[in-house]
Amino acid sequence: MVKAYIAGTCDTKGAELRYIKGLIEAVGLETCLVDLGTGKGDGGPVDVPAAEVATHHQGGAGAVLLGDDRGRAVTAMADAFAQFVRTRGDIGGMIGAGGSGNTALVASGMR
Repeated sequence: MVKAYIAGTCDTKGAELRYIKGLIEAVGLETCLVDLGTGKGDGGPVDVPAAEVATHHQGGAGAVLLGDDRGRAVTAMADAFAQFVRTRGDIGGMIGAGGSGNTALVASGMR
């Protein structure tokens, strides 16, 4: 069965992303919340943690979860997310919410 994927940086937008997830589930659709956060913060409960997405980067998770260089980490996570999406066979639709950083992250997977 296909699912609606909700993708974003759960360490900063977790409450908003879980709200969207709840709205989608309320109409009877299955969902999958994917954390794309590159920070050290706890993203709360998710279906796919950021560390799992990061493993899809060609340089491995260490190339994504760099720590201090946010620009490099976001670019690497965008690449990892694009690869992650290619491995999924259950995506019926996708939505992301957040600022410009989240837009760059999610758009790479939507392409």
